[in-house]
Amino acid sequence: MAEVKPFLGVRYNTERAGGDLTDLVCPPYDVISPEAQQDYLTKNAYNVVRLELGEMRPSDDSLNNRYSRAATTLNNWLNEGVLFKEQSPAYYLHEQEFELNGQPYTRRALLAAVQLHAWEDEVILPHERTLHQPKADRLALLQATKANLSPVFCVFDDADGHIASIYNPSEATQQLYEFKDESSCTNRLFLIDQPDKVGALEAAFGNKKLYMADGHHRYETALAYRDERRATGEAEGGSADYLLMALSALQDPGLVVLPYHREVQGLSDEALHNLSQTLPQYFGMEEASVKGEDKPGEFMAELVQKLDSDGGQENHVFGMYGAHSGIMTILKLKSEESVSELMPPHSEAWQKLDVSIFQTVILEGCLGMTEESVAREQQLTYTRDVEAGVARIERSETQRLFIMPPTLVTEMVAVAENHDQMPPKSTYFYPKFQTGMVLRLVD
Repeated sequence: MAEVKPFLGVRYNTERAGGDLTDLVCPPYDVISPEAQQDYLTKNAYNVVRLELGEMRPSDDSLNNRYSRAATTLNNWLNEGVLFKEQSPAYYLHEQEFELNGQPYTRRALLAAVQLHAWEDEVILPHERTLHQPKADRLALLQATKANLSPVFCVFDDADGHIASIYNPSEATQQLYEFKDESSCTNRLFLIDQPDKVGALEAAFGNKKLYMADGHHRYETALAYRDERRATGEAEGGSADYLLMALSALQDPGLVVLPYHREVQGLSDEALHNLSQTLPQYFGMEEASVKGEDKPGEFMAELVQKLDSDGGQENHVFGMYGAHSGIMTILKLKSEESVSELMPPHSEAWQKLDVSIFQTVILEGCLGMTEESVAREQQLTYTRDVEAGVARIERSETQRLFIMPPTLVTEMVAVAENHDQMPPKSTYFYPKFQTGMVLRLVD
């Protein structure tokens, strides 16, 4: 099963870098907008965005580009002492304290080097389909830097709490960092290098499967890079056989999954008419006013989540908001049986997902989209910020905003166990792990 090891971490010397980690870290590449990229570049000359997502320049070519510059920058920082390598292998505990909808959470994750396995080995199980372009981008960066810059996120079953008890902060050697990131999340990093703890963690994961939560593209990139290194004569078990991961227990009380909401635009009058005519066949429909709400998007999202969770896993509820209405239409599926003939031949776990029912019944059944057009995001966009989605409706930039309930982690695991893949943008694990707290060189 999973082979989990300590590793030689690479960390910032904050005195040399001229600031604390708040100004040195950034989120993973796939959530950094062009505007945010510029903000990180101006925060500090040593911000890790220069490695994670460097600038593209008009003069770039095969020899001088964002990837070659990242490799040069990484080597320069190591030589200058801005970054330093630990003296001995260790695990790290990343603790994140944050607040969501007025409720406090703490999520803990063990940072470790984990042996790579092909999906068919069923040691590490995926739940989503990957795309070529992000993998090509991450592979070019890995080839150039020979470093794991940000951790891939996996979860594991720890029903008895044994593993979490081993990496509890009270069991760590020392606290290395504490800082607040831009989302007001407090991040702490602890060192775990006691021989008994290291051995106990290695042994405890020996009978565990891991479930990919976030980072499918980077994982498959690491597999491709491992195979490249082996093709050049590197023996099995080398550094490229392992990947930096953040590992959290399924039972962690701070494990939060948020939804991506759906926006549709560019629909014909006929498509909108068909939507209004066919929705009542499958859904009970009620109205909820959001007039006078300071944050109508937040109000709608909380109401949808509450209504969806009140009736258990077979109570599939969505919200629909149209132009300038001030009214959200609550869509509650009449029954799973009523749409069973529409569902494609996936596993039962997949067919019971809210996102699967939404895609099959509403996007494909009512609006006439296809699985391919959904994958290509034709007439469809995703947003985590429901308030921004409401604003686009009010500006007539979007025709309909659909408010989604969150996917449960147990649902994600069930789909993975059935060797199935969830629809696009089914999960958003919050908060993201910060890139730059600790790196791993693939020597």
